[in-house]
Amino acid sequence: MSGALASHAQSVYEAGSAANQTLNGTARFLGSGGALNAIGGDVSTISYNPAGLGVYSTDELTLTLNTHWTNTRFGQQPRESWPYAAINNAAYVKTMTTGHETGLKSWNMAFTYNSVQSFKRRGSYIGNSNSSMADFLAAYSTGLTADDMSYENENTGWASVLAYDAHLISPDGDGWKSNVSENENANSFSLNESSINNEFALSFGWNFNNKVFAGVSFVGHYLDYNLYSSYTEEYSDNLLGNTRSYQAHGAGFTGKIGIIYKPSKWVRLGAAFHTPGIYLYNDKVATSFRNNDSIYSSPYYDTFFRSRLQTPLKASASIGIHLGKYGIFGLDYQFTNFQNTRVGRDKTAAINSKTGIYLRDQHVIRGGFEIRPIDWFSLRIGAGYYSPYTSQNMADALLYNDTDTEIGYYTDGGSYSINCGIGFKFNIQYLDFAYVYQAHHGTYHPYSTDFANEWGGSLAADEICLPLRTINNQILITYGLKF
Repeated sequence: MSGALASHAQSVYEAGSAANQTLNGTARFLGSGGALNAIGGDVSTISYNPAGLGVYSTDELTLTLNTHWTNTRFGQQPRESWPYAAINNAAYVKTMTTGHETGLKSWNMAFTYNSVQSFKRRGSYIGNSNSSMADFLAAYSTGLTADDMSYENENTGWASVLAYDAHLISPDGDGWKSNVSENENANSFSLNESSINNEFALSFGWNFNNKVFAGVSFVGHYLDYNLYSSYTEEYSDNLLGNTRSYQAHGAGFTGKIGIIYKPSKWVRLGAAFHTPGIYLYNDKVATSFRNNDSIYSSPYYDTFFRSRLQTPLKASASIGIHLGKYGIFGLDYQFTNFQNTRVGRDKTAAINSKTGIYLRDQHVIRGGFEIRPIDWFSLRIGAGYYSPYTSQNMADALLYNDTDTEIGYYTDGGSYSINCGIGFKFNIQYLDFAYVYQAHHGTYHPYSTDFANEWGGSLAADEICLPLRTINNQILITYGLKF
């Protein structure tokens, strides 16, 4: 494979999906909407604002179990569920006082494990269309000749070569035509996707005069992303298909700093900054096109840990209000610079010019209450909104000379969460429960007719656009000791 060929690495969607962070943490943190980052004193706040560690005055050991069940629905198709369970959070906090009455009163250290992203979903769709993926592939191959159809040609996308080998398209004068003899077809699509991003952090926090709290975290990440998709078109005399398997496994590093300022007894203000994450990973791609009973596959693509992913920087601001002995209120805002996501070692690569245009910066706002009607019992409620991190023009993120043969694409429609929980305290022990309902909206397109028409093709304007709704339900149990 020529080194000048556009590096596959990940598609724009997969880069954004791997960089995205789902709401995870302890049951107390999630039950309150994930909005305690100016309050501190909970191990999950350390992942968002390390200054929360400086608030601690006692040692702590905690463990959280998270059970998920995810429902995925394409359009009006029946929902498909995928239940699973995992350890969501584990941490040990060690506090150390200085004995000083002013200045640095204490400094603390924490070892934490957090599942910053964990989801699994699967779904399927059956419908009808009057256009074909072969029409798209013919338009996609505009400007190429039969002599260009080689996987070694740095100016030719592998999807064009594979379509030519599979006899889905053929030369037609100065362009290409679809070899499909009829338009109307019954189509189907299936999806299996999972993503895990676990972080292991060593954090330090400082308390200055019980007024200013600061913190820093050194974070290592483990990434495991898998996507399998299959699309078919059934005609009266033919069957076309496109299957793709993508895997990415790797490790990365991120740094985090934060500060909490306590202007009064009742109010705390917080701010945090997360550096862009740098991941080195191995991605593997296996793709094939089907034409009747014959299956044609592109060369197996394996980067052997040569791929590099730069995830976006994050910045947040938060406020916490103490409601006396009866509870707390928290409000958080987080900005994620998705447009600065980078794939591969060369920042000038074509795919990176696409990420800067077709990924949006994300805005997140979360709010929540913790009410303590009695000393040993707490009630919690919260909610959050996550803006879309892709634009509506993701079709244009497909590259002319990509080594990937994925011709479908996703658009993110944003998400929201509704949270609630309860907590019990028994001397040095505590037990918390939480429920999280998170709804994610988006669309899937097996191919783009508009995109093909822009490239000089001629397709019917009945592009398949499948509404994709994913509901993630979580029940969390946290057990902890403060001593």
